[in-house]
Amino acid sequence: MVRLKTRWNQKERSRSYAQTGGALAISLWKLAAESLLNLENEGFETRTNAQRLDAITEFLAYALHLVDRLAYRRFDEEQRGQLIAAVAARVGEIVCDNRADTGSAGDGAQEFIRLVNRRGDEYAACNFDEAEGPSFTMRRILGEHVQRVMGDKDARWIPDYVLDAEAPEIYKGIRRATRSLLS
Repeated sequence: MVRLKTRWNQKERSRSYAQTGGALAISLWKLAAESLLNLENEGFETRTNAQRLDAITEFLAYALHLVDRLAYRRFDEEQRGQLIAAVAARVGEIVCDNRADTGSAGDGAQEFIRLVNRRGDEYAACNFDEAEGPSFTMRRILGEHVQRVMGDKDARWIPDYVLDAEAPEIYKGIRRATRSLLS
């Protein structure tokens, strides 16, 4: 299990949305990267760094949507919007830096934000329960998007693996990370 920031060291100190968003962004990146590593360890192949980043980006869009769902009951609309914008901006920077470091094509941050908006529209139509997590449909959509960006070998099994193994673990990690970071 990946190490995530799950609490603030100085609990009594107030944090800006940018600080909270930055901490959550790092956690989301770690969860997404671990999911890709797990896929590869299960024998699902990626051939290029661009392909790896595309898969990580799909996991990130899903994870960001879950953070938004969890923030929905904790914040008013304006606060939630500021928080999600801060998380998305920081994750976009991380994606952009990694694309530049690996020589992958794309405009990074803006491309990521467009992807988040497209996936958010899809995921918004799915059920979500805070205790149970994302619905089967939401997890299935993630699996299909990851399948599309991954390699051809055994591609038909990717949605099942993501749905059953990775999507629930991402949600568990996000719940752990947001429990005190969002309080």
